[in-house]
Amino acid sequence: MSDRQLKDERGRTGCRVLNPDPDFWENGFPVWAICGPQVRMTLDVDDVLFFTPTVAGSNAARLKTHLCTGYLTVSEIVTTDAALIADDRFTNRYRRNYRIDLQVHLKDDCPRTRIQRPRNVIIGDPKRSAWLGQNGVRLAEALQQGGLRDIQLNARVIRALASDEVARLLAAIRKLRASARALS
Repeated sequence: MSDRQLKDERGRTGCRVLNPDPDFWENGFPVWAICGPQVRMTLDVDDVLFFTPTVAGSNAARLKTHLCTGYLTVSEIVTTDAALIADDRFTNRYRRNYRIDLQVHLKDDCPRTRIQRPRNVIIGDPKRSAWLGQNGVRLAEALQQGGLRDIQLNARVIRALASDEVARLLAAIRKLRASARALS
């Protein structure tokens, strides 16, 4: 497997970013800043995002199944790109690359997305978020263990989950991850 972390970054899986997005590594807390502007606009504090690799990323990593590569629990929403760039909790490198990544994406965006993309940067709670990379869990298995049999995995984005469903899926992912670590 060429990318054990399954990060989206420049030159990989068709995404043209300098900072991986989401980025769990640079700042000491996870950030989701460029991709998914429509989804980011819907999020609130304490919401949980579950990440899976893109189809191209899955193919490049030779994955035959949907894998949950990470989860992020929203702790804060930075409302504008200017606020992120001025926020010294982010490293200088991250802020510089964010500015470049944002400009590249805005050039290709439709008018609605161009308005949304610079807004609602998501900061995750590092204690309630984790990047699993290739060591993630098979999403179908986690959904089954969480009792969520009606979720369709062939869609690019699955339906929003109710809070009890999120809790069950998160518990299943953590349990499956712990079981996999115990076997290693």
